[in-house]
Amino acid sequence: MDSFQKPIDLKLWLNADLIQQQNLLKRQFTAIFEEVGSAFSQKELQQISQKSRGVKLSKGNDLLGFPYQVLDLIRDFDLMSGANIRILNWFGNGIYTTVYLGKKPKKTPFMS
Repeated sequence: MDSFQKPIDLKLWLNADLIQQQNLLKRQFTAIFEEVGSAFSQKELQQISQKSRGVKLSKGNDLLGFPYQVLDLIRDFDLMSGANIRILNWFGNGIYTTVYLGKKPKKTPFMS
């Protein structure tokens, strides 16, 4: 049976406490990501990549059915020399960190 053909769970929909708890959790993680992002100055990010576009926090409600938040640091997506650090908070699944580097990243004080 398709999930859209099941009866609507109005008890869940009316569970204000559950919805408020989820929203509180989202706000707490947003605050953590904002604190992490603001810990790095644009100058520090440009030491890793001169084309750094800074920090960006993105949020969404449906990554395979779960809400998520993404913190990008550096945001230079050049395929040859770019760099990006991405932290994904995927509710119900975990927190993941990915480092993207172009094919020929430029040497920085952080790379040997």
